[in-house]
Amino acid sequence: MKKVLAIVAGIGLLVFAGGASAAVVEKLPDLNNYGYYSNYISPTTLAQQLVDDFAIASPVSLNSVTWWGEYQAGNPSSDYLVRFFLDTGGGIPEINWFATATVVSVTGTPTGSSNLTGPVYRYTASFSPMNFAPGPYWISILSIQDPANTNLFIWANSYGTATGGITYRNLDGNPWNVIYGGENERLRDNMAFALNYTPVPEPSMMMLLGGGLVGLVGYGRRRMKR
Repeated sequence: MKKVLAIVAGIGLLVFAGGASAAVVEKLPDLNNYGYYSNYISPTTLAQQLVDDFAIASPVSLNSVTWWGEYQAGNPSSDYLVRFFLDTGGGIPEINWFATATVVSVTGTPTGSSNLTGPVYRYTASFSPMNFAPGPYWISILSIQDPANTNLFIWANSYGTATGGITYRNLDGNPWNVIYGGENERLRDNMAFALNYTPVPEPSMMMLLGGGLVGLVGYGRRRMKR
């Protein structure tokens, strides 16, 4: 019976290890560049909303996000909207988000670095886990602004060659903007952010582990009867 318990304990460790947290990092901030405004004021007030694309390779449960940027003046504590959009299949986000989180009173941590406009801060916020299947997605990180507030947030660029693109709009419900004319295109750029997640076990793996545990328990019971 001791051997059976040892094997069961080993499987338990395997399941636990599979649930460890990991990170998908787009890229660190580009300190030789500027960034883009990304703010939300009200459903009827114009404010630039920025989205950047990313890809999920295997099922995950997202639970927090880190991003880099700055404000026009100082480092205020601010509320943010974190929104996730599906891709249309043509490299453009859907108009409406499918998942969102409001994170409150987020204050940036100084990075000790500055870009072309001022000090760069690092922001991190947790939210209720959201399950994502493999595929392309878009993320929008918006500082919630008071209509009288002119201290707008600037989301920092990341460095290196863009892996996809970004685009923007000025109101909820609007289509994403035409950048260069013609079809709705994306700016060839990346924003600085990281997504933290817990891998979601594949159903086949869960069935395999579950079946193994049942078999081991049955084997242990038979050994005890002897």
